[in-house]
Amino acid sequence: MPHAHRAAAVVTLLLLVAGAILLSAAPRDPAAIRFAGVSLLWWYAGIAPVAGAVMTIAALLTSRR
Repeated sequence: MPHAHRAAAVVTLLLLVAGAILLSAAPRDPAAIRFAGVSLLWWYAGIAPVAGAVMTIAALLTSRR
């Protein structure tokens, strides 16, 4: 994987982590909102980075061909 692609993947994942931190620090505590019995922060921290990583890897592998 070229250096530029690795850098893009790292930046994408760091932005997702930063989003989770901002969500937990936001006023009126939007991270405490419940969806299907689980907090929004858990959904964001548990699902978004994994989905983002999968999509980033898929995009990088597709662009490589």
